[in-house]
Amino acid sequence: MMKPSFPLALALAATALAGCAQGNLRTPGSYAALAPPPVRNPWYDPYAPYGSSNAIWRPPVYDLLQTIVKPAPRPRPAATERTRHANRTRRTPRRAALRPCPQPPREASRGGYANLAFDLAMQGNFPPSEAEFDTALRLNPGDAEILTQYLAWASTFGHPERGAEAADRAIRLDPNYRPWQAWNFSAAYFGAGRFEDSLRILERLPQDNYNFYAWVMRAASYAAVGRSAEAKAAVSDALQHFPDLTIEGFLGTPDWSDADRTRFIGPMRAAGFRPCAKPETLAKNPQLVRLPECLSK
Repeated sequence: MMKPSFPLALALAATALAGCAQGNLRTPGSYAALAPPPVRNPWYDPYAPYGSSNAIWRPPVYDLLQTIVKPAPRPRPAATERTRHANRTRRTPRRAALRPCPQPPREASRGGYANLAFDLAMQGNFPPSEAEFDTALRLNPGDAEILTQYLAWASTFGHPERGAEAADRAIRLDPNYRPWQAWNFSAAYFGAGRFEDSLRILERLPQDNYNFYAWVMRAASYAAVGRSAEAKAAVSDALQHFPDLTIEGFLGTPDWSDADRTRFIGPMRAAGFRPCAKPETLAKNPQLVRLPECLSK
């Protein structure tokens, strides 16, 4: 068998090595990573606290067995859904926007008694509602959400100071509270006459997160502390969002106690809210509790 001559072997080796200088091989620095493919079906984290953090996107991942695994849900999704409902509620029956939407009564979850209490209070059945809240708090003494649901009704039950103290405690339990909780804290402080604290809570809350009651609470609190010009401006802001807003329309539903109405009427008058509900409001809500001055009109 004829072997290749040495000059021929040398020429072949030179040809092979010449590629290194001519660019068929590239230096590591010359490479650019390809753009990642678009994610067609991202998995959004629904448990990020509303209004307190950026949206978090968690894509599905592979486990060691090469199985696609979605992020595991937290064990209490119902509470998050109730919060999401409260955040998007604007004008529903009195104070429905101030609390998470109810679950079926006495369900196994931690909030069953509290949600039954909420339903009863919305109907004006205050003594049984308070009893259900007492049970919920006894079974869940450290639950900030249940405490926050209760404290917005405390003044209605005749315990305004207890409601304000519960607000203090709920904030200590969860300093990173959500907008619906801020609405309740403001209501509890207002009911106890702690108007500066009510304003402090509302002024920390972006106005994009205000609901129907927050606008009223803001104006009435300004009036209660003697800041008349700011109260008038706050009334104007409230009427831009709810042009038909009146004292009678706000306080006439059955989920206000007489003591609640007395607390609010004075500051709302001082702020500049119109007293009497419009005829169309009365037609839709014939059971509204009327102000004496409006009955003759």
